[in-house]
Amino acid sequence: MQQVKVHLASSIRKCRTRTCYEHRPTRSFSTSSNPKNQLKLDTKTVSRSSESPIIINSNRSQASIRHRFEEAQSDKNVVRILELCQELKQAGRPSQDELKLAYRHLISILAHYGLWTQLYATVNELMELIELKDRDDLLWATIIEGFIKCDRSTDVIYSLIISTGINIGPHTITALFRAAILESNLSQSILLLQVAIASELLPQIPKTLLIQLAGSLAEHGQLNLAVDLLHSFVVPIKETDHPDCVGGLTRLLRTCVNRSDPQSTLYCYSYLTKNHPDMIENLLDDGLMIELLSLSSRHIMPDLALNVLSQLVRTRRKLEITHLFPTVIALCRAGGRMSEVIEILVRVGKELAIGTEENELVAFNLMVGHLGGLSEYRKLIQSNAQEEIPDGQQDERREEILNGLNKSKQLCRDLLIKRPKNNQHERASMISHSLVNSLIQADLELHRPLESLATFKTYFSNPQNRSTCFVFQPDQHTLSLLKNAAEQASSDHRSLQTEILSIIDDLQKEISC
Repeated sequence: MQQVKVHLASSIRKCRTRTCYEHRPTRSFSTSSNPKNQLKLDTKTVSRSSESPIIINSNRSQASIRHRFEEAQSDKNVVRILELCQELKQAGRPSQDELKLAYRHLISILAHYGLWTQLYATVNELMELIELKDRDDLLWATIIEGFIKCDRSTDVIYSLIISTGINIGPHTITALFRAAILESNLSQSILLLQVAIASELLPQIPKTLLIQLAGSLAEHGQLNLAVDLLHSFVVPIKETDHPDCVGGLTRLLRTCVNRSDPQSTLYCYSYLTKNHPDMIENLLDDGLMIELLSLSSRHIMPDLALNVLSQLVRTRRKLEITHLFPTVIALCRAGGRMSEVIEILVRVGKELAIGTEENELVAFNLMVGHLGGLSEYRKLIQSNAQEEIPDGQQDERREEILNGLNKSKQLCRDLLIKRPKNNQHERASMISHSLVNSLIQADLELHRPLESLATFKTYFSNPQNRSTCFVFQPDQHTLSLLKNAAEQASSDHRSLQTEILSIIDDLQKEISC
């Protein structure tokens, strides 16, 4: 526990150095004895119930009084609570415990009905009648909750508590946390966190509220602090915990995704899917899943993308292009994941219809994946632009890229080039066309026009004699790639250049027809 306190306190210090504190003037609470400021509980203003006799003996039972107050509170019966308060008054001088009981229920019922004027006057009364040492944790919490329900700032109560120098209890700090969250007061939340850690109160605060606090911190950009709070005092969520804890974590996950923070998103998503897979099945809606996939593509998180895609498949949701694109992009840019990409595209892609622009976008990212991922592709572009590169370093990097590209080609041949059954050919999907075009484009990035032409011939040439079970038809993007190949063919490869130009001429005639 000591190590947890130190770690969380360190996170709070880092957070506070980045937080601008708003100066809030300290206000004093009026304790005037002016009758206007007091709530008079006169029996003439209350119609007494015949079934509720006045308590007149001094040996009244605390348990009986508590039960009657709780019963009236559950019925939200303000008249009955006022009657009980009047009975206590007429039965003799009430004890401090009886006063606290009566005022707690009176403040709660007034707050429930939003009777702010009466509530404020009642709090003034109890400040005079109940001694400071007897204002316990539950009473302070009730006052704060009353202010919250009446939509009033709790600053004056917090200032009063601080000025008295009393130790804040778990109920009081829980209510103060709730007020800070509702008021979106980041500095107050962080200050209360420090108090709670120093007083070792966090384990006594409901987990649902701690999750709300983490969500409030996340909304203000304090994602590391939010995760530290969860890790130290919330997880694991047990069967005995409030059932809304999992729902609260799902809402926090949505906040982390909206803030586009990969670490906190991965933490929340991993915990939920590993520990509460059945409960979150209906909580993770399609919109949140798409946002998770988009985040995985932006931050190149292939494992998260595959996990989300698997979650969609397990819940039998129909895969759309909005699910597939981010997954492919994340896997391609990560590098070394092309076997998974190609299998996904071949198996699922035929059911998806994509446009020309999407086709080219997919082809580009596939090409990046064939060349080792985004990082390696950037290095390749930089090396092509540099005049002098050590031969050994360049050869080693090029060999690694070629090995990856050859693996992609082999896998495509295994999945796409098969002898058709009963000589029946199936038209290749747009995604499959993008896949083949990306192989051609990858060779062109490596200045290998001959290999590009070989890939073209494998899939596009001689349709009457091809051995593939899929029919590939060149499109405008394929034509553009061949033009690039013709430009790369030097004078030393005049025959290659002539062959490519002849193919381009034939393609243009087919497309124009």
